[in-house]
Amino acid sequence: MHSIAFLQQELEDQRQLFGTNNISVAETFNGIGIMHHHVTGDQVKAITHHQEALKILISQQCKTHQNAS
Repeated sequence: MHSIAFLQQELEDQRQLFGTNNISVAETFNGIGIMHHHVTGDQVKAITHHQEALKILISQQCKTHQNAS
């Protein structure tokens, strides 16, 4: 559980530093999802964190495509 607590703190730090819509924040959400999936077995929390990561990544991809136009 210490790893998840560390990642949760890292997530909060990254949100304050980079904002909520940043690739680093998405990577940390994904890492927390992986920990819940493999370590705690809590699939609901795993999916929730993976979905948050995916929302950020999709948003970033849309911004990249808009800037390329």
